[in-house]
Amino acid sequence: MELVLTNLEIRALKETLETEISHLRREITAAKDRRTREDLVTQKELLVSILEKLPAVVLNVA
Repeated sequence: MELVLTNLEIRALKETLETEISHLRREITAAKDRRTREDLVTQKELLVSILEKLPAVVLNVA
């Protein structure tokens, strides 16, 4: 599957992923239940995988 995004869309997606990954890290730390923690770690790993597939540098061009 190929997804074509503009630079602005890529930047917005990266920011959203980074924010959610940060939020998940805090949730993982606070999670008391092992199963919940494992589910959160899996979700975080999926988002990190998506983030790593995005271009590292996004030009400031719309």
